[in-house]
Amino acid sequence: MSGPHVPVLLRPLLRAVAPVGGTWVDGTFGAGGYARGLLQAGAEKVIGIDRDPSVFGMAEGWRGDYGDRLQLVEGTFSDLDRLAGQAVDGVVLDLGVSSMQLDQAERGFSFLRDGPLDMRMGGDIPAAADLLNTADEGTIANVLYHYGEERASRRIARAIVAARPLSRTAQLADIVAGCLPRPKPGQSHPATRSFQAIRIWVNDEFGQLVAGLSAAERALRPGGQLAVVSFHSLEDRIVKRFMQARSDAGGGGNRYAPVQQAVEPAFRQPFRRAIGPDPEELEENPRARSALLRVAVRTDAPAGEVDARSLAMPDLPARGGELMRSLTYLACVLVVMGLAFWAYRENYATQAAIGQMAQVRREIADLREELGVLRAEWAYLNRPERLRQLVDLNFDQLQLVPVAPDQFNDLDQVDYPKPPEPEPPLDPSTTPDNTESQP
Repeated sequence: MSGPHVPVLLRPLLRAVAPVGGTWVDGTFGAGGYARGLLQAGAEKVIGIDRDPSVFGMAEGWRGDYGDRLQLVEGTFSDLDRLAGQAVDGVVLDLGVSSMQLDQAERGFSFLRDGPLDMRMGGDIPAAADLLNTADEGTIANVLYHYGEERASRRIARAIVAARPLSRTAQLADIVAGCLPRPKPGQSHPATRSFQAIRIWVNDEFGQLVAGLSAAERALRPGGQLAVVSFHSLEDRIVKRFMQARSDAGGGGNRYAPVQQAVEPAFRQPFRRAIGPDPEELEENPRARSALLRVAVRTDAPAGEVDARSLAMPDLPARGGELMRSLTYLACVLVVMGLAFWAYRENYATQAAIGQMAQVRREIADLREELGVLRAEWAYLNRPERLRQLVDLNFDQLQLVPVAPDQFNDLDQVDYPKPPEPEPPLDPSTTPDNTESQP
């Protein structure tokens, strides 16, 4: 099984689906690693499907060893039920881009090797350069954020639009790296998330994945097995939720959720958790460190429809939705600004009232202090000893009359000194001036 591509989790996959028999579909044929593994494990026939026609030429050197047991078909695994043309006993999907494609600089998948900015896995679709050179900044930012979970999506999208036209992978990698901090030792390349997001966008990988899972459900006969290998959280989340949703019979319900209509489950899950690489495989193939395998077994229930939104599939907002989101954001900003202005005004008025109350308290305290001083002075001056002292000191000046307590029965009998009587007014007729003026 030598070749440029090393199949990831092949041994765990064969153990999980053992015993292997009947007809299987390898929906992502690539270098044929899974197809050869299934044929050697006992599969009677493997139908290899791939959207990249170049992979079939690479298999010419060994496909003859299996004769009619290996059938190769060009197409996408979203149509695997139609391309297989029959009910099958198993489906294998190896998601994402293969190491073989990453190592080919002319395919444009790698940010480590300069090449044309293509990223197409096959088919007559626009290349990455075409999309990046024509899409608006908001669309590019949404792609980076939703498909690559890139937090600096707006900054990178702005730099991409400013640097257009783009034509080479090295040019794009330099633009992305210039927008992000330099990675620390052991961290991935800054352009990893952006290249992943653009590749998913170009090939509609999430849409293909949801359609492929539904097609596998339609193609599998009862007892058939679905095995999916994913390499990043967004893909694995979709696969996980698909298997959970199609393995759930519904019903139940509680006070927080309504009772769902009972649906016969189309799959059962033999393993509760995803299967990862073992230490031996990690040593042989370090690229397997992020790979996860999930397996489900088909029941005899009829195939059903799946809502992509229920699978947590990232969805780019439409232009109308983007406009509505911008208007909603603007409205929220205006509301927050209004609340902030109201809070500032209320806070200013409150602080002014608090200042006035503090000033009133200080004035009251000052008045209380002055009143205390006056009370103390009055108490001191109103003492009998002080009054007697004042009388003794000012007896002569005030012309006071000494009176004994038993001398008078009424104060009117006291002979107080009387003030001098005023002089009578002069008679104008007797004034000297008037006398002399008479003839």
